[in-house]
Amino acid sequence: MSKEAFKSFVKKKPILAQHVKNNNTTWQQLYELFALYGENSSVWDEYLKEPTPNRLSNSFTDIINTIKGIDLDKIQNGIDSIQNTISLIQNFGSNNRVNNNTNNYEPRYRYHHMDD
Repeated sequence: MSKEAFKSFVKKKPILAQHVKNNNTTWQQLYELFALYGENSSVWDEYLKEPTPNRLSNSFTDIINTIKGIDLDKIQNGIDSIQNTISLIQNFGSNNRVNNNTNNYEPRYRYHHMDD
């Protein structure tokens, strides 16, 4: 069997891609089955039946996988960066308030002649 025939078979049966995505099988294994038995064999029955969704366990598994993928060092660096930015903004705001209060200086004339 050709690769093109296998590709068109997989396009007709998108659930096969889901099996590969869920690590239930590999593309190589599916291709070997296709090459040995063809597309009309009963070996495909186990792959083509719709799985019964178990939403709770799938959700829990998704949450666990998401938590495993979190890099805590990157999160800590992001939090530190945000804190530094907030501190910088607060310092900038407090410096402006101090500068506004001390800005009452009125220049005096240096060479003012007194009319006697």
